[in-house]
Amino acid sequence: MGIAVSAALGTTAVAWTSMRGHKSIAGQHTQQLGALRWYAGKPLTGRMTLRSPEGQMLLREDYRNGLRHGLSMRWDESGHLVEVRQYADGEKSGHHQGWWPDGTRRFEMEFVAGALEGEARMWHASGRLARRMQYLHGQEQGPQRGWRDDGSVEFAYDMRGSRRFGVVASTPCTPKASGAASRSPGAINRIASYGWNTGVGSDNGSNAMVQLPFYTDASWAPRWLHDLHEPVHSIGSFSLTDHRGRSVQAATLTGGVTVLNFFFAGCSNICPVTVANLAQVQESLEQAGAGAVHFLGVSVTPLEDTQSALAGYAHRMKLGGAWQLATGDPVQVERLATQSFFAASITEAHTEKAYLVDDKRRIRGIYNATQPGDLLRLQQDAMLLVKLTRL
Repeated sequence: MGIAVSAALGTTAVAWTSMRGHKSIAGQHTQQLGALRWYAGKPLTGRMTLRSPEGQMLLREDYRNGLRHGLSMRWDESGHLVEVRQYADGEKSGHHQGWWPDGTRRFEMEFVAGALEGEARMWHASGRLARRMQYLHGQEQGPQRGWRDDGSVEFAYDMRGSRRFGVVASTPCTPKASGAASRSPGAINRIASYGWNTGVGSDNGSNAMVQLPFYTDASWAPRWLHDLHEPVHSIGSFSLTDHRGRSVQAATLTGGVTVLNFFFAGCSNICPVTVANLAQVQESLEQAGAGAVHFLGVSVTPLEDTQSALAGYAHRMKLGGAWQLATGDPVQVERLATQSFFAASITEAHTEKAYLVDDKRRIRGIYNATQPGDLLRLQQDAMLLVKLTRL
């Protein structure tokens, strides 16, 4: 199908046709050189339009000295206006809007000198809000929120300076056949090669220590002290048994810094990776002088993961004295997962997430334990909490 294209150059109108799937004849008339569009050896000035063979407008853009200037408008082949963008001498500016074919909003955002500024919002085709992002001079700054089409949280984090606080996404693990767990050299090497740098003692480290947020509800949106209008959420009572036969209770988490995750010994998908990565974090913390951090893994299949099964898992994964792998009454695990960590069920608690808990059993960080950047933040934040606890 051919597409008719015309460009008004001063008082001269030029028209041509390009064939989809073939080399564009229009491309022989206009050339894109960097940010500039040229026609007949001169920077394009005027209006360029793109129409379907039926005469339906698909694109209208204005150019000044080869650069987009003014409104850029796009339609779909059914004639629905889908985008309106503003340009000033080639740079995005002003209010940009987009619509789904049925006319519902798709996005709204502001640009200043080519950079996103202020709040940007995006919607699903259903009309449900999908993104609410904040920008300062083109960089994410402040609360960033995202929702799936069913209304569940996709991500909830805050950007402060160059640091992210919160969670980007959650991926529940589908249990697979049981297999022998082992520390994955690939995962360990990948994390080790990322390069650890705690930043403790630096201004950035001190500021981050003061600014560590709290997590108080299922949105996992970070909350800061000045945002809190009710008591801070803390982990409630529970009673389990670890792989050495020792009791694990809420009091076990009091008075120190704990990294907690949910797993099960028969998992051959996410768990071996997350546990191996967290073991690397634990070893790095110990080497950096923060060996007081406690690591607690809670089994989401407590009936299958007996004390002896967990002891074997800890041996295979080479987990040291800083670790406790907990099992026990499924009701206790369910209560811990749903009431203290806001999971809808035990199954939903089993993800790649790791949680940082302070000496008052308050959740101070949430991390994707499969991502080197998040593991680095976990190590930094754990060291800062240890430092704060010792003050």
